[in-house]
Amino acid sequence: RELSIDGEDAHARTTALIAAIDARDAVARAALLAAGAGASHATLDGRLPLQAAIEAADFDATHELLAAGASADALCGGSAESMGVPLLLLAAGLADSTLALTLIECGADAGAVSLADGRGALDAAVAHGSADLVGALLERGVRPSAARDAAGNTLLHVAAMRCAPKPPRLASNAEPAAAG
Repeated sequence: RELSIDGEDAHARTTALIAAIDARDAVARAALLAAGAGASHATLDGRLPLQAAIEAADFDATHELLAAGASADALCGGSAESMGVPLLLLAAGLADSTLALTLIECGADAGAVSLADGRGALDAAVAHGSADLVGALLERGVRPSAARDAAGNTLLHVAAMRCAPKPPRLASNAEPAAAG
């Protein structure tokens, strides 16, 4: 029986590359990619190496996988919650928008939505108050939904409230500056 560098371990249900990414083992990851491990080779249930890197918020792994040919425009696999979710939506759900912006720069469809619930990266960016990501998505032509929440706000209203610059907070014992 022939072994494959992209083969899935029957017990762990993962590939060696995804295991290295999950373990945050940069040496093993680099060695596997150099040996020809597929940057886009999914597990049997559809989990992708780039998905693993984004889930771990691993910027170096994400950049290496994209440089090795992983598609920034792929859909997640694996668990029922992530199945059919664009990688960009997964990245937009992180507190730091850097990975999402990287995926956009690498060609991810800014308007892609989850197959399960129709949510897109703009929804996640607004939820996290990520002004830079909201701006990047709008600049790329993503059209926000006109639907209104219970308070009557559209997604753009919520974006304006959550992404507006926040005034600096003064300590409770701080004295106002004296007039000059």
